[in-house]
Amino acid sequence: MDRLDKRFGTIAVELGIISKRQLLVAMEIQIEDDLAGKDHLLLGEILMGGGIISRDQLRTVLTEMGINPSLKT
Repeated sequence: MDRLDKRFGTIAVELGIISKRQLLVAMEIQIEDDLAGKDHLLLGEILMGGGIISRDQLRTVLTEMGINPSLKT
């Protein structure tokens, strides 16, 4: 499986940036927010907003996904 086929959470766990438990909690937040009609947040946004990952770690995962991480600092 190529990196492009993997999702953000899977790569973040594989790289040791987050634990499986942290991924599950972020996914739970994402689902609960969606069901409550709140704006959809990406897992990276949830994890960074919760102080679980840094902006640099977010960039690392996005780069591994083949996405240009041109984030404002």
